Amino acid sequence: MRSYARSSWDVVSASVSLVAFLTLLFFLLPISAFAATLAVTPASGNYSVGTTFTASIAVQSDGTPLNAVSGILSFPADELEVVTLTKGGSIITLWIQEPSFSNTAGTIQFEGVVPSPGYSGVTGKVLGVTFRVKATGQSLLSFSAGSVLANDGEGTEILTAKKSAQLQLSPAVPVTVPTPSVTPPVAPAIYDVRGAASTPPEVTSTTHPGDLWSRLTTGIFAFRLTSDVTALRLLLDDKPTTVPVVTYVPPVATREIADLSEGVSYLHVQYKTAAGWGVVTHYKLQIDTTPPVGVTVSEVAPGAFALNATDSDSGIARYEVQIDGGEPRVFMDDGSHIYKTPALASGAHTILVRAIDAAGNLTETTHSFTMIGLKDVPSPIVQPAPDATDDSLLVTKGTLAIAILSVVTPLVALVLLLGWLLYLAWRALGGIQRKVEIEVTEARAAIHQSFAAMRTEFGTDIELLRKASVKRKLTREESKILKHLQQNIDAAEAAITKEVADIDARS
Repeated sequence: MRSYARSSWDVVSASVSLVAFLTLLFFLLPISAFAATLAVTPASGNYSVGTTFTASIAVQSDGTPLNAVSGILSFPADELEVVTLTKGGSIITLWIQEPSFSNTAGTIQFEGVVPSPGYSGVTGKVLGVTFRVKATGQSLLSFSAGSVLANDGEGTEILTAKKSAQLQLSPAVPVTVPTPSVTPPVAPAIYDVRGAASTPPEVTSTTHPGDLWSRLTTGIFAFRLTSDVTALRLLLDDKPTTVPVVTYVPPVATREIADLSEGVSYLHVQYKTAAGWGVVTHYKLQIDTTPPVGVTVSEVAPGAFALNATDSDSGIARYEVQIDGGEPRVFMDDGSHIYKTPALASGAHTILVRAIDAAGNLTETTHSFTMIGLKDVPSPIVQPAPDATDDSLLVTKGTLAIAILSVVTPLVALVLLLGWLLYLAWRALGGIQRKVEIEVTEARAAIHQSFAAMRTEFGTDIELLRKASVKRKLTREESKILKHLQQNIDAAEAAITKEVADIDARS
C-alpha cells in the first residue's frame, strides 16, 4: 500500500515538475516577432525564347496587418525584358511611387501604401509583370531591396525574407515547314488581305513616323500581319542592312521599345510564311533630344535682326519670333539669317526668338532694342534690284532727304533762336548804355550848376571878408577861413567833376 502511494506521489511530483518546467520555458523563450516575406511567383518555370509569361510580386505574412510595401526586383536584361506592368488585383491602393521598370538596367521598382487598417491576409498580390524571353539561360529574379511595414502606428519593419524565382529559358520552338515534294517555292512571299504579293513588311509608328525626326526615346511600332504570317523577326541597331535574329512565335502585331538611342538607327523587320523568311524592312528611326545651342540675336539695322543657332543632329527647322509679347510669327530662314520686323513705333521694344529643330526641341533668347525716327521709314538694308525703276530711286532719295531734314531742321531752328536772343541782349545793353550817358550828362550839368550857385552864394561872403580887410586888419581866423573856403570849393568841384568823367569813360 505504501509502495503504491509512493509511486502515485512520484507520478504527481513528476507531472507538477514538468508543467512548471514548460511554463518557465514558455516565459523565458522570446515571443515570436511579426514576419513578412516578399516573393516572386511562380518560383520556377520553363519558357522559350520569343514567348511571354506573367509573374507576380507578392507579400506573404503571418496575418499581421501591414500598410506599406516597397522594393526593387532585379532581372537579367540580356535574357528578359519587361513588356508591361499591371496593378490590377493589387492590395496597394495608394502608390507613393508609380511602378516603373528599366530594360537597360534590368530593374523593376515599386512603392505603395495600404491605408489603415492595412492588409492582414496571408498572401497579397503587389504587382503583375509580363516578361518576354530574349535569350536562353538560367534566369534569376531576385529582390535587391525591399521593405514591409506593419500597421502598428510606428511603421515597424517586419520583412524577414525575400524569395527569388529561378527560371529556365529554352531556345525558340522551331517551326516545321513542310518540304515540297516537287520543287521548292520560288521565293518567300508575303501576302496582303487581297492575296496580292507584297515583299517588304509594312511598319508604321505613331511616335516615330518614317523619315521624320522625333525627340521621344520610347517608340511604339505596328506591323501589318496577314493570316499566312507564322513568325516575325526584329532587331534594332545603327546599321541599315542588318538581318534580324530575335524571333517571335507567334508573331506580334505591335511592339513598344524603350531607351532608344539618340541619332539615326534602324528597326529591322522580317516575316515568315510557309514559303520561308521574306525580305527585310529596314525602318529608319531619327531621334534628337538635344535642343539647339548658340542662339543669338543681333541688330544689323533698324528693324532688321540676324538670327543664328546651331543643332548638330536634326538641324534648325524654323524660328518663332515675338515682338513685345505679341503673337509669335514663324520665320523660315532662307540662308540670309535676316529677320525684318513689321513697322514699329519709336521707343523701346523686346524681341523673343525661339530656335526649333526638326525634332521639336527649342531654345529661346530675348533682345531689347530701340526704334528711332519715323515708324514708317523702311529698313535701310533693303537695296533696290539692278533693274530698279527711276521711281524707286526717287523714293529712296526722298526717304533719305526726309531723314536728313528731320535732323538738320531742328539744328537750324536752334541757331536762329540763339541769334534772336543775342540780338535782344544787345538791344537791351545798348539801351542801358544810352541811359547811362544821358544820366552822366545830366549829373555833370547839375554839378556845375550846383557849384556855380555855391560860388555865387559863398562869393558874397568872400567879398565881404575882402572889403573888411581893407577897412581893418582881419583876424587870424578870418584870414584862414577866407583862404580855405576858396580852396575847398575849387578842390571839391574838381574832384566831383573827375569822378563823373571816369564814370562816363567806363560806360
